[in-house]
Amino acid sequence: MMTIDFSEGLTPYLERILDAAGDVAPDLQGPVYIIGRELPRMRGLSIAGLDRVFEREIRLAGKWHGRGPAVAVDEGGVYGQAFAAARSEGLDERQSDRFARLELAGVALHELAHAIATGSDGTAGILADGLGLARAGFEAYLRDDPLPGRFKTTPPVAPWHGHDLRFIRAAAVLHSRLRDALPLELSDIVPPGVYGLAEPRYYQAAMETDGDFSFATCTPIRAIIARPAGPVLTARWRQDVFAWYKNLPQATDAHTQAALEALALCSGRQAKAEAVPVAAATDDWLPQPFEHFYELRQPEDFLHDSFRSKTVADGIRRMAAKLRDDPDGSLQPAAFYFDCNLFTWPEATGWMNEHGFTFTHSTPAKDSTYPQLTS
Repeated sequence: MMTIDFSEGLTPYLERILDAAGDVAPDLQGPVYIIGRELPRMRGLSIAGLDRVFEREIRLAGKWHGRGPAVAVDEGGVYGQAFAAARSEGLDERQSDRFARLELAGVALHELAHAIATGSDGTAGILADGLGLARAGFEAYLRDDPLPGRFKTTPPVAPWHGHDLRFIRAAAVLHSRLRDALPLELSDIVPPGVYGLAEPRYYQAAMETDGDFSFATCTPIRAIIARPAGPVLTARWRQDVFAWYKNLPQATDAHTQAALEALALCSGRQAKAEAVPVAAATDDWLPQPFEHFYELRQPEDFLHDSFRSKTVADGIRRMAAKLRDDPDGSLQPAAFYFDCNLFTWPEATGWMNEHGFTFTHSTPAKDSTYPQLTS
């Protein structure tokens, strides 16, 4: 287990956390930098080009080894707040120091999980076009201002933006590999109740069941999260996405796009805005609150302009489309929807089985009496 040295400064402590993470994550064994500095209104930060922002400081410290991902942590702010909170709860100085250092470790690992989940070396992206732009973008990011000039982006609509399934998987695998080094819970790295998702422990349990933690530590974490999510994790993630979408007062095209891109993450690859156009399924792909839902294949498996919704029986709706790998073929069943006023969830499942349809995912209607996944 990683020894907590009470006489060690916070910056060396952060660097040892990075070393510990690099020991279990090949993704973090190249040039990777962790910088302690004051960050207004945030505890940590991981964005492309951050190594360029701090290149001068890193070089002066004699630690520059070339371009690579960099994360920043507000070491003084995080530590100070956690230390004060521990003291207010009656912990002595040594106990408070330990508590604050573990809090700092959680923030550092959170940012390192971001560096892994991006799937790149951290040098590409909107801030890598030059030192001036990198610094300008970084300062704008800290102030929560729009990014300069052509780097302006559309505000995200999904509460998990930046903390989606890829990030959760990366953080969970990194945490599982560091259990013997740092006494942290996954919730210390992925804070619960912040991203509109179920508590991290439910994702952790799903990944445990699916075998995501069984790979040797020599396996890059990016290679693991590039694999399609297992059935239990897929069900967990889609349940959260559906719950968010169904509870929107009024779903816009942007909401539909965000939901479809989130569902596509189950395939293991990063979602791209152009990968699943809104026209790929429109609102019809996602079930209505009164519908039991059965998905035969994911929407990105089909041609985006070929989706057709049809009522095939009283209370039963079918979505069909042409497969991407067979664009000249006929429409293939993609999903079924059952009105919960006419079918119970077991009855709908029985109908699917009786008619020979194999589904990869199902969820009961929100308006039905059948329980949703535990959340």
